[in-house]
Amino acid sequence: MSAGNRNADEAVSDALLEKLRTHAAKPQEAGDAFRAVLAKIHARVTSSDRRVRERALEKLWQKNSGAMESFIVALENCKDHVADCSIAGILHECISPRASRSKSKKKGSKNKSATRTSSRMAVIQLVNLGITQVLVKLLINLQHADTITNEMLTQDILCILGQVAQRDQKFASKMKLLNSVKVFHALLRQHYNNNKILLPLLLIIKTLAKNPFSLQTLVRDGITGTLEKTFISVGYAPHLKLRTLIECLKHFTTNKLCCNKLVKVGIVHLLMRIFERWERFDGPMRLKICNYALNTLQHLCVIKAGRKAIKSNNGLQLLYRFCTNCPEDKAYDCLLSRICGIINQCLEKKELPVPEMSPARFVLPEANVRANSAESGSDIDSQANSMASAGRLYSDLDSGDDEEEEEGSHDSRNAIDNAIYMSDEVDEGKFFAGVFTSQRSEEDLVGYHTFFRELGGLRSQLRLAGSSAVKLTELGFIEDEQADSQSVKTGKSRTPPKDLTRVNGTTKQQLVTNDRHRLKILEDASGELTDQEAYCAVASRVRSVIGFVKVAYPDWTGGDGCGKAEPLNTKDRKVCRAKLLTCVERGFHSSAVQEVVYDLDALVGPACRQGRDARLLDNCDEKRIGKRVLDTKQLQFESRFESGNLRKAIQIGLREYDLILTPDVNSGSRHQWFYFEVSNMEANAPYTFNIVNCEKANSQFNFGMKPILFSVTEAKYGRPGWVRTGVDICYYRNCYQRPARGKTYLTTSFTVTFPHAHDVCYLAYHFPYTYSQLMTDIWKWRKKCANASVYFRAETLCETLNGNENPVLTITSPDSRGNPIHARKVIFLTSRVHPGESNASWVMHGTLKALLNDNQYACSLRDDYVFKIVPMLNIEGVVNGCNRYGLTNEDLNRRWSNPNQVYHPVIYHTKGLMEYCAKVLQRPPHVFVDYHGHSRRKNVFLFGCSRSGSWSAADRTKPDQPVQYLMLPHLMQKTSAAFALPLCSFKVERNKESTARVAVWRQLGVARSYTMESSFCGCDQGALAGLHLDTEHLKAIGRDFCRALSMMKYSGDDWAVEKSAMRPAIISEEIRRRSRPCGNSIAEKSRGLNSYIYDVDRRRSRPAARECAFCETTPQGRPRNVFRINTLCITPRRSHSDRDSRRVIASQRIPTEEHIPEESRCMDDRVSTSSESDESEYEI
Repeated sequence: MSAGNRNADEAVSDALLEKLRTHAAKPQEAGDAFRAVLAKIHARVTSSDRRVRERALEKLWQKNSGAMESFIVALENCKDHVADCSIAGILHECISPRASRSKSKKKGSKNKSATRTSSRMAVIQLVNLGITQVLVKLLINLQHADTITNEMLTQDILCILGQVAQRDQKFASKMKLLNSVKVFHALLRQHYNNNKILLPLLLIIKTLAKNPFSLQTLVRDGITGTLEKTFISVGYAPHLKLRTLIECLKHFTTNKLCCNKLVKVGIVHLLMRIFERWERFDGPMRLKICNYALNTLQHLCVIKAGRKAIKSNNGLQLLYRFCTNCPEDKAYDCLLSRICGIINQCLEKKELPVPEMSPARFVLPEANVRANSAESGSDIDSQANSMASAGRLYSDLDSGDDEEEEEGSHDSRNAIDNAIYMSDEVDEGKFFAGVFTSQRSEEDLVGYHTFFRELGGLRSQLRLAGSSAVKLTELGFIEDEQADSQSVKTGKSRTPPKDLTRVNGTTKQQLVTNDRHRLKILEDASGELTDQEAYCAVASRVRSVIGFVKVAYPDWTGGDGCGKAEPLNTKDRKVCRAKLLTCVERGFHSSAVQEVVYDLDALVGPACRQGRDARLLDNCDEKRIGKRVLDTKQLQFESRFESGNLRKAIQIGLREYDLILTPDVNSGSRHQWFYFEVSNMEANAPYTFNIVNCEKANSQFNFGMKPILFSVTEAKYGRPGWVRTGVDICYYRNCYQRPARGKTYLTTSFTVTFPHAHDVCYLAYHFPYTYSQLMTDIWKWRKKCANASVYFRAETLCETLNGNENPVLTITSPDSRGNPIHARKVIFLTSRVHPGESNASWVMHGTLKALLNDNQYACSLRDDYVFKIVPMLNIEGVVNGCNRYGLTNEDLNRRWSNPNQVYHPVIYHTKGLMEYCAKVLQRPPHVFVDYHGHSRRKNVFLFGCSRSGSWSAADRTKPDQPVQYLMLPHLMQKTSAAFALPLCSFKVERNKESTARVAVWRQLGVARSYTMESSFCGCDQGALAGLHLDTEHLKAIGRDFCRALSMMKYSGDDWAVEKSAMRPAIISEEIRRRSRPCGNSIAEKSRGLNSYIYDVDRRRSRPAARECAFCETTPQGRPRNVFRINTLCITPRRSHSDRDSRRVIASQRIPTEEHIPEESRCMDDRVSTSSESDESEYEI
């Protein structure tokens, strides 16, 4: 097109748009003139001349043209269906333009991509302008008349709504407000065989089915019969209509009532026919159709009628044939895993050959208040925590194991969906009243002053705090303030004061005593003992539910890793496929060889007593190596030692064993952690172990993780340490039924070749760190710190339910005139609330060693802070080899809002220490960090709290201070090679209100309240990418955390927060050395560095804008507010979903979304899987 013709064409478009804007407000007055304008515009956007059509659409797509606003205004005001038909036709062309042919393939592809992007933006623009409500109202009005014009208009409206529904996040809510959900079902029932409007109707129904309220409305309206008729009408040809229909079924079958109705109308028979003729399908459409069909069958398997229907329709044989003939492509691995899961669920019920409940039983003490009452701190009876309880069925990404319960029943999943949907209707006042039912008074907390003796006596502490709320004369305390002060100055711990009791009140509650302060467990460990002798002395005084017969050799010798760089496992897909098929075949035909070689239930017997008689435990493994057990070649197993977990071992082949893990005490679930001894093996022979009662939907065993092995023979040869071991590692669903869950267990399978014959070896999920090891380390540190350079105090905070002592550590520098202790800030650290997360203890071990070191930054940290550390919050769980719980069969990380003094003593008193700081001393902790382990992700990362990211509207109205909670994660990124800033999140979710991180943030006002997660597996970024994390790496993370704290202190609370492009004048050399300026500088650009904007919660990054984020103004001259943290810039950013979002601009290469590991992504980002299905996360 020549320049003259182009100018003329643009002039015509401008003139038509001008007339459109003139007539749009009053279309009735314009009449035929308005019709003529619309007809001309419609003719241009549907012109056979490609150039005319493209230029007309480009003009309409421009936001400044105002065309979209005019069309919507006209639709609202116009009563003329002919004009409405023209407008709908124009809008339809704008969002679904005709494909244009180009002679050049490259140019044609580029034009097609640009057109697709423009049409997508047009849909978003229409959604923002309110097109959804306008079109739906018009559609409802059209149902009362039946003319040809109305039919055409209805067709165009549905085509537009089909596109809009996929982009409008609030589409279902709008339909609910307009009471129009049933309208679309009526249209589908009327036009289920109309090829022109069937696809957009199905797209709309699919969007509505994702919403629990709309789904229930449609089910009650009888949509199941309509879907069955539609399925028959669509047929089995692989096209978009069939794929969308089956995707609708996938969403509808998340409802149990709908599952029953679909089974009754015969939908299972229709789905099975897909697998009869799936070979006829071709291309990627076949993969997606099969994927959605399997998702639907998975949901139907949850109900008994669904399983029966699958079997009666020859489903098991068809699916098994699909397995055996499944293509070798990697894309089909997920389908194969899902099919095997369906077959296992549909087979005859097969239960584990053990009782449901754990053989470890503990009789809980009586309490005046039940642990699950609102008064005691449980959330069950309140509206707030009924929501929190529902949330526990799903994942809490704050903790690696908080996500394990997502394998809940279908009913639970529906309840959660409904709870989330109705969440806006929860009154926040009632919610928080239900969560925080009891607050401790200053008078109740004052007894904790003895744990702060470094600050002097009680009078000194209250005087420093300036507290007038507690009247000393009414407390009845007698103490030697001078002795307290003297003990701190000399760095020595004095004998605690005599029994302190409250004499003024209604109760004689004993707060602290001499016995509770002294670590009695270390009394037998004199200074002359060796480390091994001290360990045995400590371990012999540990009280367990099931009696121990030995101490494990790895713990006895220190329990460290080998210290070598060990690469992640490379998965063999063919081997994993073969194991899946073998598992299915065993479901059809049980193995002939099944011999029990280890049975904890039989060894324990019915006379199992809590605790045991005191006797010295020891280890004699070195004497056993090289000696064969007579008359058998079977492996020998043992797990009756601290943190051990193995319940039963069954030999199913010559060198293959099925292993069953022990549930947590008083529980029938929580299987993940394993730790056991194996002996009597042959050298260089492959042994396969199948742990058959795993519960998590997925595992890092599918993404490179290996179990660990400790060889006593290797240790005797001078090569001690845990090593990663195993080949042919995979994780898949098996045929064993989970009680009352409606699903089956999963199997962790791996093969180990032992290098030495008749060795004594230990296998574990991760590097064990026992309670005895912690107490032995404290014994060592007390000997090391018996000098005046470090103030180190270890004392008993309280006793656990089974009578084990829980230590609390205080670390700082001795008091001095130039640097008094009372001027230092307090930092609280906790760890191991989930006993299976042993990596948290190794990180804490690294932190403690760093704090007790003599280097410059450790001394500086002790000079500036007082560290209060509770290194093991769930001692009973650790001792008894639990994975998640302790003795009360509940998650202690859901008891921080209102812990019960009887059932949750450690949580109760740990929180009491922090409350004493905040309420009595008027000095809230400067930083609080709870160490955890994560079983689903790699690397190390932090979760914090932000007001802008809170679920509570009241929080979001308050000003946020991102510098406070973003500073530490950023510094960790600088100091730790394993740390991944893109995985950090700062959201506060409703079902996390009872966790330590959120409770300390909300109730005590600690802005820097974090959960630090470390992977059980390894890293996929940075210097450690592709490597497992060893104990040395974990300890290094603890040291790196201390370095980050030391870097954080240099600028106080207002560290580098400024609205200036200048760098801070005073900054530590460590920060200066490790920091880089903005990537927009010429020097940085010359090195090829780019600046990235990173959305922390969405976990994706994109290139930053051209303007420098450090400047006070944008290139347009508008002022901008930028909070600057050295090289970290944060600008407030709002999203339509009201989620927390911070733009972090850092001059470093932050991985973009395509570099984030597949197991860490949302399932919506995967092509061949679906996020709605629990099993969509497995990969062979």
